[in-house]
Amino acid sequence: MLDPLGAALHVGKFVVGLADAAERAGAEIHERNAATGLTRLPGGGFVVETMHGTIRAKQVMAATDAYTDQSMPWFRKRLINVGSFIIVTEPLGEARAKELIPNGRLLVAHKNVGNYIRLTPDNRLAFGGRARFAPSNPASDVKSGDILKREMTEIFPQLAGVRIDYVWGGMVGFSWDRIPHAGEVNGLYYSMGYCGHGVQMATYMGRAVAEMMDGNPEANPMRGFGFPKVPVPFYNGTPWFLPFGGAYYKAKDRLL
Repeated sequence: MLDPLGAALHVGKFVVGLADAAERAGAEIHERNAATGLTRLPGGGFVVETMHGTIRAKQVMAATDAYTDQSMPWFRKRLINVGSFIIVTEPLGEARAKELIPNGRLLVAHKNVGNYIRLTPDNRLAFGGRARFAPSNPASDVKSGDILKREMTEIFPQLAGVRIDYVWGGMVGFSWDRIPHAGEVNGLYYSMGYCGHGVQMATYMGRAVAEMMDGNPEANPMRGFGFPKVPVPFYNGTPWFLPFGGAYYKAKDRLL
């Protein structure tokens, strides 16, 4: 299926641009300073414990999505965190790259466990996917990269002998119903569960929830889709079932 309005962006440059714009507007950004605890005060507001100090705030928004940790167990029990991985080939040359994707469009494999594919400006092939249904860390990324290379050569057998120059991974936050959720619980505002579409959705929802926090609840387009009050049974935030789910959907893909 061709989407003529489909486009791509350089997410790293986009994040830096957003950070620069936020700082120009007066925001303070504290990198490498994770929040380790959150306490609601009896008279209103919160105390946020961090690695390097304590913050008192009248309002707090949780926008941690797949990186929600045990400091916010209520959200942790309502999100499934899944690894997503990418490999990038050596430069292929312009002629070879055009042979793979003649018009340079963005591709997504239409499967239960699909892949996302694009050419880079220097004619490499970037090939991503869920791979192992495991968390992202240096060792896991390498193993997932090997799986992605096998999947890449199934789609593009002419790339069987190419060198893989880069592999990396990150985490993606899924809600149980695969719908983003945003709202307020116990005075804490939140927006998360983007299910792999966080680049565009998180950017949009950041503004929407900021307006909600400023007294305009109608600005939240997901106001009817708050997280359920009761967490999923037998789930404490560690997705022990992912390998089984991944095997099931991969089997379905092979049989189709």
